[in-house]
Amino acid sequence: EQKMAREMKANPNATPQKRVHRAQFSAITAEALRDAFGNLSEPDAALSRSVDARQELDLRVGVALTRLLTWKCVGLARKKFSATTKFISYGPCQTPALSFCVDRASDIEAFTPCEYWKVDVSAKTQQNQGDGPLKLRWLPPEGSAVPTNRGDTRTRDKGSNER
Repeated sequence: EQKMAREMKANPNATPQKRVHRAQFSAITAEALRDAFGNLSEPDAALSRSVDARQELDLRVGVALTRLLTWKCVGLARKKFSATTKFISYGPCQTPALSFCVDRASDIEAFTPCEYWKVDVSAKTQQNQGDGPLKLRWLPPEGSAVPTNRGDTRTRDKGSNER
Protein backbone atom coordinates (compact mmCIF):
# COMPACT_ATOMS: atom_id res chain seq x y z
CA GLU A 1 0.00 0.00 0.00
CA GLN A 2 1.36 3.38 -1.02
CA LYS A 3 0.29 5.08 2.20
CA MET A 4 2.00 2.52 4.43
CA ALA A 5 5.28 2.88 2.56
CA ARG A 6 5.09 6.68 2.88
CA GLU A 7 4.31 6.48 6.62
CA MET A 8 7.21 4.09 7.17
CA LYS A 9 9.55 6.50 5.41
CA ALA A 10 8.28 9.43 7.48
CA ASN A 11 8.76 7.52 10.78
CA PRO A 12 11.23 9.48 12.96
CA ASN A 13 12.32 6.24 14.69
CA ALA A 14 13.48 4.67 11.41
CA THR A 15 17.20 4.57 10.98
CA PRO A 16 18.57 6.34 7.90
CA GLN A 17 20.11 3.09 6.62
CA LYS A 18 16.68 1.49 6.17
CA ARG A 19 15.34 1.85 2.67
CA VAL A 20 11.62 1.61 1.99
CA HIS A 21 10.42 0.47 -1.42
CA ARG A 22 7.05 -0.50 -2.78
CA ALA A 23 6.17 -3.62 -4.77
CA GLN A 24 3.27 -2.87 -7.11
CA PHE A 25 1.14 -5.78 -8.33
CA SER A 26 -2.47 -6.38 -9.25
CA ALA A 27 -2.49 -10.19 -9.34
CA ILE A 28 -1.32 -12.76 -6.82
CA THR A 29 0.50 -15.09 -9.16
CA ALA A 30 4.11 -16.21 -9.01
CA GLU A 31 4.90 -14.30 -12.21
CA ALA A 32 3.22 -11.07 -11.05
CA LEU A 33 4.97 -11.19 -7.67
CA ARG A 34 8.39 -11.91 -9.21
CA ASP A 35 7.86 -8.99 -11.59
CA ALA A 36 6.77 -6.67 -8.76
CA PHE A 37 9.72 -7.55 -6.52
CA GLY A 38 12.06 -7.23 -9.48
CA ASN A 39 10.82 -3.68 -10.11
CA LEU A 40 10.58 -2.05 -6.67
CA SER A 41 9.84 1.66 -6.61
CA GLU A 42 10.14 4.54 -4.16
CA PRO A 43 6.93 5.53 -2.34
CA ASP A 44 5.09 8.26 -4.23
CA ALA A 45 3.92 11.20 -2.09
CA ALA A 46 1.19 12.17 -4.56
CA LEU A 47 -0.28 8.65 -4.54
CA SER A 48 -0.12 8.64 -0.74
CA ARG A 49 -2.08 11.92 -0.61
CA SER A 50 -4.65 10.46 -3.03
CA VAL A 51 -5.14 7.56 -0.58
CA ASP A 52 -5.77 10.11 2.19
CA ALA A 53 -8.29 11.94 0.03
CA ARG A 54 -10.07 8.71 -0.96
CA GLN A 55 -10.29 7.61 2.69
CA GLU A 56 -11.74 10.97 3.73
CA LEU A 57 -14.22 10.93 0.85
CA ASP A 58 -15.25 7.32 1.57
CA LEU A 59 -15.87 8.22 5.21
CA ARG A 60 -17.86 11.39 4.49
CA VAL A 61 -19.91 9.84 1.67
CA GLY A 62 -20.43 6.65 3.67
CA VAL A 63 -21.65 8.50 6.77
CA ALA A 64 -23.90 10.83 4.77
CA LEU A 65 -25.48 8.07 2.67
CA THR A 66 -25.88 5.77 5.68
CA ARG A 67 -27.86 8.52 7.44
CA LEU A 68 -29.94 9.22 4.32
CA LEU A 69 -30.67 5.54 3.61
CA THR A 70 -31.55 4.89 7.25
CA TRP A 71 -33.86 7.92 7.37
CA LYS A 72 -35.61 7.12 4.08
CA CYS A 73 -35.52 3.30 3.87
CA VAL A 74 -35.28 1.69 7.31
CA GLY A 75 -39.09 1.28 7.52
CA LEU A 76 -39.17 -0.60 4.23
CA ALA A 77 -36.19 -2.72 5.28
CA ARG A 78 -37.94 -3.63 8.54
CA LYS A 79 -41.04 -4.77 6.61
CA LYS A 80 -39.16 -6.65 3.91
CA PHE A 81 -36.18 -8.15 5.79
CA SER A 82 -36.20 -7.89 9.58
CA ALA A 83 -38.16 -5.95 12.17
CA THR A 84 -34.92 -5.49 14.13
CA THR A 85 -33.18 -3.48 11.38
CA LYS A 86 -31.78 -0.35 13.01
CA PHE A 87 -29.92 1.26 10.15
CA ILE A 88 -28.87 0.74 6.53
CA SER A 89 -25.16 1.08 6.01
CA TYR A 90 -23.49 2.36 2.87
CA GLY A 91 -19.80 2.13 2.17
CA PRO A 92 -18.04 2.47 -1.17
CA CYS A 93 -16.17 -0.77 -0.46
CA GLN A 94 -19.33 -2.64 0.55
CA THR A 95 -20.88 -2.40 -2.90
CA PRO A 96 -18.11 -4.20 -4.84
CA ALA A 97 -17.67 -6.73 -2.00
CA LEU A 98 -21.39 -7.49 -2.09
CA SER A 99 -21.17 -7.79 -5.87
CA PHE A 100 -18.41 -10.44 -5.51
CA CYS A 101 -20.61 -12.38 -3.06
CA VAL A 102 -23.67 -12.19 -5.32
CA ASP A 103 -21.64 -13.24 -8.38
CA ARG A 104 -20.22 -16.23 -6.50
CA ALA A 105 -23.67 -17.26 -5.22
CA SER A 106 -25.02 -17.01 -8.78
CA ASP A 107 -22.14 -19.16 -10.08
CA ILE A 108 -22.88 -21.79 -7.43
CA GLU A 109 -26.61 -21.81 -8.26
CA ALA A 110 -25.90 -22.06 -12.01
CA PHE A 111 -23.39 -24.89 -11.59
CA THR A 112 -24.28 -28.02 -13.51
CA PRO A 113 -22.43 -31.08 -12.26
CA CYS A 114 -20.78 -33.16 -14.92
CA GLU A 115 -19.78 -36.79 -14.87
CA TYR A 116 -16.15 -37.59 -14.27
CA TRP A 117 -14.07 -40.69 -13.71
CA LYS A 118 -11.71 -41.65 -10.93
CA VAL A 119 -9.05 -44.20 -11.85
CA ASP A 120 -7.78 -46.71 -9.26
CA VAL A 121 -5.08 -49.20 -10.30
CA SER A 122 -3.53 -52.12 -8.44
CA ALA A 123 -0.20 -53.45 -9.71
CA LYS A 124 2.28 -56.08 -8.67
CA THR A 125 5.92 -55.32 -9.18
CA GLN A 126 9.06 -57.23 -8.36
CA GLN A 127 9.77 -54.78 -5.52
CA ASN A 128 6.41 -55.18 -3.72
CA GLN A 129 5.63 -58.90 -4.07
CA GLY A 130 5.64 -59.56 -0.33
CA ASP A 131 3.68 -56.41 0.51
CA GLY A 132 0.62 -57.15 -1.63
CA PRO A 133 -0.43 -55.16 -4.66
CA LEU A 134 0.83 -51.61 -5.11
CA LYS A 135 -2.18 -49.29 -5.09
CA LEU A 136 -2.06 -46.35 -7.50
CA ARG A 137 -4.74 -43.72 -7.74
CA TRP A 138 -5.12 -40.86 -10.20
CA LEU A 139 -7.03 -37.82 -9.05
CA PRO A 140 -7.89 -34.93 -11.33
CA PRO A 141 -6.39 -31.56 -10.39
CA GLU A 142 -8.21 -29.94 -7.49
CA GLY A 143 -11.29 -28.00 -8.56
CA SER A 144 -11.52 -29.59 -11.98
CA ALA A 145 -13.92 -32.16 -13.32
CA VAL A 146 -12.97 -34.55 -16.09
CA PRO A 147 -15.90 -34.86 -18.50
CA THR A 148 -16.56 -38.16 -20.22
CA ASN A 149 -18.14 -39.12 -23.48
CA ARG A 150 -20.97 -41.60 -23.06
CA GLY A 151 -19.98 -43.51 -26.20
CA ASP A 152 -16.37 -44.15 -25.22
CA THR A 153 -15.09 -47.60 -24.29
CA ARG A 154 -13.59 -48.23 -20.89
CA THR A 155 -11.58 -51.29 -19.89
CA ARG A 156 -12.93 -53.17 -16.89
CA ASP A 157 -11.56 -55.60 -14.36
CA LYS A 158 -12.78 -59.16 -14.88
CA GLY A 159 -16.16 -59.53 -13.25
CA SER A 160 -16.62 -55.78 -12.71
CA ASN A 161 -19.73 -54.04 -13.97
CA GLU A 162 -18.17 -50.62 -13.51
CA ARG A 163 -16.90 -48.69 -16.48
